[in-house]
Amino acid sequence: MAVISSEEVRNFAQQLQQMVQSVQQNVEGVQSSVHQAGQIWNDSQYEEFSAQLDALCGSLTSFYDEARVYTTNLEKKAAATDVAGGHSLG
Repeated sequence: MAVISSEEVRNFAQQLQQMVQSVQQNVEGVQSSVHQAGQIWNDSQYEEFSAQLDALCGSLTSFYDEARVYTTNLEKKAAATDVAGGHSLG
């Protein structure tokens, strides 16, 4: 069982949320740029690149979902630790 403060857990959960939001925003920007480029760059290489980007975005969506679940669980553990008055998270 790890010994850690609930504040450290909350800080990590918040950092994880911020990282996910930042990645989402950056990916959305790339998707928009690729879509715009597709207006003039519409050949087999574009199609291949676009398909790879779509696959990556699918994987990232799965990661975002898992990160949200993990963040929620971390916040619950931190709250439970506060209530119990201890510092052990298992």
